[in-house]
Amino acid sequence: MNQQYTDIIDDLRFLSEPRPLLWILASLCVLLAIVLVFLIRKRRKKSVDLNNEPSVAARVYIDALTELEKLRNQLSRERSREYAIQASDIVRRYIEQRFEINAPTLSTEEFFIYVQNSGKFDNSDRQTLKEFLSACDFLKFARAWAEKDELINLHNLAVEFVKKTHNHKPEMKTHATHTVATHDSNKNLPQTEKN
Repeated sequence: MNQQYTDIIDDLRFLSEPRPLLWILASLCVLLAIVLVFLIRKRRKKSVDLNNEPSVAARVYIDALTELEKLRNQLSRERSREYAIQASDIVRRYIEQRFEINAPTLSTEEFFIYVQNSGKFDNSDRQTLKEFLSACDFLKFARAWAEKDELINLHNLAVEFVKKTHNHKPEMKTHATHTVATHDSNKNLPQTEKN
């Protein structure tokens, strides 16, 4: 029986002590492989997400046109004021999100001056915007009404502005001060309601 115990001890003699450097290198290689696989998967997922998801500008553009299209049903004399409130909110929100202009509490005149001084719109865009916002303010605050044809023209101004400025690249400011364009506030504006 003693012989048996000796054989086991003899067999253990052939085992060498573990080499810590070899184990550390093997562990680092496995860890590096895991990290590389993780990074490759993350990069692939990110590129797929970027290809499938529209840019912020495209998303804001689509949202604005979709909301304006939904408002087309409200183009009636009885809903003039409601239309003006919602349409001007849509256009202002579009400008704020698309051009990163943060001015939700400004009056229309203050908002327009802010937009004008931003240098992000050309003269025709500013003129279209001013005409649209002035007409909406007239309908909102004067409690005016507009005929369906006038509302269609107003609606087309909003859609035209959004479409024209969708791919617009901001113009460079050439001088520090900008003057507010003069505008005949009574031109093309709806009539006031008479009681």
